[in-house]
Parts: sequence; C-alpha cells; structure tokens
Amino acid sequence: MVSTDPRRLERIVANLTGNAIEHSGHGVRVTVGRGDTGTAHVEVSDAGPGIPPDHLPHIFERFYKADPARSGGGSGLGLP
Repeated sequence: MVSTDPRRLERIVANLTGNAIEHSGHGVRVTVGRGDTGTAHVEVSDAGPGIPPDHLPHIFERFYKADPARSGGGSGLGLP
C-alpha cells in the first residue's frame, strides 16, 4: 500500500508514459516495484534516443525543454 494522492500519481505516470510513447513510439515499458526499505518505485523506459547528457542536470527544472526549437504542445519534460 502506498500513501499518496492517487490523482497526482496517475498524472505523473501518464505524463512519463505519454512522453515515452510520443518520443519513442515503441518499446515502452512501465515497471512498478517495492524497494528493500518498503519504498515504492515506478520506472518508465523506452527504446528512444534518450536525453542528451548535457541536458541531464536540468531535467527537474520546471518547464525545461532539451530542444528550444520545439514549440509544440507541452511545457517540458514534466518531471517535477
């Protein structure tokens, strides 16, 4: 059992899964598990190119986009 806001958790998983599908299109995998200390984790992985290493320090900045030329929908990675 996880004590959390179910709507918020659903939104987070939907954002991460949606991003994986949109930017990879295939090989999307969602894994849910429990850590040794009783913590829970959700992992979304895909077969896409990934985030360039020079952008990794910024992925938790609100509204950060790795490619500023992309002016399409969305407000960034949605990780916070």
